[in-house]
Amino acid sequence: MKKWRDCIVNKDINSFELGNIWSIDDNLSQIVNEILLEINHIEFNCIAGIETKGIILASALSSKTGKPLIVFMKICYTDRIIQESFINWKSNEDGLEIEEYELNTKRKILIVDDVSQSLATFKAVKKIINKSKSEIVGYFCIANLSNANVIDNIRILSLINQEN
Repeated sequence: MKKWRDCIVNKDINSFELGNIWSIDDNLSQIVNEILLEINHIEFNCIAGIETKGIILASALSSKTGKPLIVFMKICYTDRIIQESFINWKSNEDGLEIEEYELNTKRKILIVDDVSQSLATFKAVKKIINKSKSEIVGYFCIANLSNANVIDNIRILSLINQEN
């Protein structure tokens, strides 16, 4: 059985690309098991996935933990949303949104995405959640390619970082 890290499309830090690693063999299961080891000290009761690849990871993690899943989308499908625009790691305008009702409950949220290069997406999610009753208790991504490992005293956990 091939390990999931061997399936990464491009490991170069400047052009890193995971590809569809979760669709090969049992990679998704391997990744989720590694994530669970990394986050075992975080007390959370909700998982937030960021479109698109973050949703895949967050869904699998939600299934394994039994914690509810909320989704941050990059498209508009209702008028009852909370939005945040930002400049992404490619210096392009981008944005996130979530339906308002998803944040009406006080929750301790673990934010999950695939790769973070500039932290812009995590920071946009933070701005949205700060407008709600919920709080972020952790950030997780498969690969943290930024030079930071915290956002406002909350750790960014990852399986791959600048040093790997």
